[in-house]
Amino acid sequence: AAGASASVRVAAALFSPSRGDVAGNLARIDRLMSEAARNGANLVVFPECAITGLDFTDRASALASALNDGDDALRMLSQRCRAYHVECVVGALARSGDHFQNVAFLIGSAGVIGRYDKAHLPRFGADQFAASGQSGFRVFQAAAGRIGILIGYDLGFPEAARTLALAGAEIIALPTAWP
Repeated sequence: AAGASASVRVAAALFSPSRGDVAGNLARIDRLMSEAARNGANLVVFPECAITGLDFTDRASALASALNDGDDALRMLSQRCRAYHVECVVGALARSGDHFQNVAFLIGSAGVIGRYDKAHLPRFGADQFAASGQSGFRVFQAAAGRIGILIGYDLGFPEAARTLALAGAEIIALPTAWP
């Protein structure tokens, strides 16, 4: 992108997250992050809901798997970013009281840099039970550049990407769970 650092190398870390298996998904994320770093990446983008999984068939199990504010999983990922000298965009279901959103976090060595809540929710998987995001389309300053985030179905609405571009995004990360 215009203005992005020439030293940015992005890795798309692809895997199928297991529904509700946060520990197992985090182990896969760690292995893929390590591999991406060994191959020179400094920004690693993981799938939509990589931490929690997305293919829930009922609201109760999706809510039970959702992360809470300040969850240990986010601290662990920040520690791994620090160890591997990378930043990452990683998705999860995130709980807010008795509701949850489909979110993506931008994480670096010092912690969460930004959070985006999915705005456009199709009616399948956990999205059919999720609350619409309220974070808006924001751009976050990271070492890799000015990063905007969309999730999956958000791509079907061009104004979302246009809004991020007009706000100065050099990179738009789009974690998805498309088959």
